[in-house]
Formats: sequence, C-alpha cells, structure tokens
Amino acid sequence: MHLTKGTFLLLALCLSCTDIGAKPSFSLVGDVLKGVGGAAGDILDAIKDATKDGADLTKDTLESVLNTNKNFIENALEIVKNLSTAISETLASNLEELTSNLEDALSDLESVVSQETNRIKRKALEDALAALKVLNSVAVQLQEDLADISEQISNAIDEQVQDAIEALQQWAEEQLKRVDENTGGAGVAQAKDIINGLVSRYVKALESSLEEVATLKAIFEKEVTKAIEKQTKLAKELIDTMKRCSSMSAIRCQLALIDLTQKVSAATYELKALQRRGQELVASALYSSKRVEQLLAQLAKEKAKIEAILDRIIKDNLVVTTTVASSTSDSSSEESSSEASS
Repeated sequence: MHLTKGTFLLLALCLSCTDIGAKPSFSLVGDVLKGVGGAAGDILDAIKDATKDGADLTKDTLESVLNTNKNFIENALEIVKNLSTAISETLASNLEELTSNLEDALSDLESVVSQETNRIKRKALEDALAALKVLNSVAVQLQEDLADISEQISNAIDEQVQDAIEALQQWAEEQLKRVDENTGGAGVAQAKDIINGLVSRYVKALESSLEEVATLKAIFEKEVTKAIEKQTKLAKELIDTMKRCSSMSAIRCQLALIDLTQKVSAATYELKALQRRGQELVASALYSSKRVEQLLAQLAKEKAKIEAILDRIIKDNLVVTTTVASSTSDSSSEESSSEASS
C-alpha cells in the first residue's frame, strides 16, 4: 500500500476536527463527519471501500478528504503558526509610530520650553516635557522587548513543534508502509486505527501544551495594543496643549498641563507593567517548550509500544497468508493428481 508523503497526518487531522473555523477536537469520527455536510457519506464510503480487506486508500479518496477538510487542517495547525509569528507586525508597527512621533516632537518642545518666560508656565512645561521623555524611553524599551519576546517565543516553540510534527508524519508513513508490505495490505486497516489513535492523542497533547502560552500571548497583545492607543492619544493631547500654552493664561496653562502630565505618567507605568508581563509570556513559552520536550519523550516510548503491536499484526497476517497459500497449493496438487488419474 502506497501513501503520499505527509498524507497520513493530514488525514488524521482532518478526522480530528468538528467544524470549519473551530479549534481541533478529538471526538468520534462519526460525529466529526456530521460537520462536513453532504460530502460526509461519500467520504465515509470511500474510506470504508479503501480500507476493506486491506485494499489501498486511493489517491482520489485522499484528495476528496483533503479538499473537503482544507480548513480543518489549517485550523488545527493555526496555533503553531500563531505562536511562531509571536508578536504581531501590526502591534510592532503601532509602537514604532508612537516612539517616532514622540521623538519628532521632543526637539520642538525643547524650544517651546526654553522660549517660555512665564515662571508658572515654564515649570508646567518642563514637567510635561519630562513626562514625555520618560514615556518615550519606556516605549523604546518596550519596542526592544517585543522584538526579543518575539524571537524567544519563536525559538522556543516554532522549530521544535514543526520538527515534531514532521517526525511523526514520517514515522506514521513508514509504519503503515511496513505493515502494508509485510501483510500484502491485510493488516493496514487495523494498523491505521492504532496509529490514528496515537496521532490524535499526540496532537491533542501538543495543543494542550501550547494552549496556555497562546492565551497569554493573545491577552498580552490586546493589552499592549490598548495601552499604545491610550498613550498615543494622551501624548498627542499633551503635545498640542504645550504648543498652545503660550496663548493661554498662566493658571489655565498650568492646570491643563498638570492634568495631562499626570495622565501620561500613569499610562507610562502601565507600559512598565506590560514589560514585566512580556517576560512572563516568555517564561510561559519556555515552560511550554519543556512540556513539549516531555511529551516527545513520552511519545518515543509510545511509538516503541505501537511498533511492537504492529509487529504482532504483521506476524498474525503473515500466518494467515501462509496458511491460505498452503491451502491453495494443496488444493491445486489434489486437482492435478485427480486429473492425472483420469
């Protein structure tokens, strides 16, 4: 029995998801196929026909499964892709825009402060400028942290998971091929069910290992995005007010700047807190990586057990094949003897 490279795992993933757009789950195949609509019956019949009595899983059947369940496969692997991307480009771009705008404004505001002669206004302007400088410094540091966080998460998870999936694909293909070649296809259906169970358990465990860091990453990105939007709005208001301060009365200028300066300072502390959260995210990714390593060690032991079971399947089916061949040979000999006697 011949299987195209990588098709077994794809088939297993296809049969492990309940609906397009849903995350992978591992319910019974019968419930799974209810979610694919009118094509379910055709797919079931094709798979039954393809595996009956050790017959090949045909190319047409496989393509039918893959085409119908394209989104199943994509969604099953989306968690890995999401983590390998780490921090989104949009978030990084928004933070870049904030720091760029602040840096452009700071030099102009230095002139505004130096040219102000009113003592009350000048003090308020100096405090406001200092708050903006701190904000810019923290934002620049967060920008560097995000790049580092992205790299660390990607290094901890992406290559490790991709290699694990590829290794499992290759192993599953090799084992099915081994059973097929040694049993003439007779043991393939049973072997496929056994290997399917292992693949399903592994994919489920893998997803569970990455689930925590994926959730933390989503929350982290949401909070950073919200903080950046808030910082950008407050910084713009403070910059505009500083530039208009010369046309205001001293008290009005002072009160307006004090209020906005306090808000910018408070928002800056939020960014500092997010820096710490970013390190927690990296720690979670490293922890998930350790869990994946433990999973791979466990998987290696399970594969050895499965291979032993497959060896017995091969042995049992070899006995059956030999018995059938022997019976056929004896029957032919008897017929030949009978004809000779006649």
